[in-house]
Amino acid sequence: MCIHDAKTSQMLSQTFNFIDVLGGKSVINADSIERFLAIRGVLKPSGSDLEAMASSKKEQETHQFHT
Repeated sequence: MCIHDAKTSQMLSQTFNFIDVLGGKSVINADSIERFLAIRGVLKPSGSDLEAMASSKKEQETHQFHT
């Protein structure tokens, strides 16, 4: 999965094995994709609290690294 800025066409994010990162085809849904993108700083989280969005310490560290 690649995410590009529409104005500059620069690549903002690239994830190889996107389906495997999310946990396989059986767990992919709109919520898991939105959460994945919010943790990586591509989308603004719907909630203001990072702890509510990221269920693990690793996810919180990933968000801080990317943002």
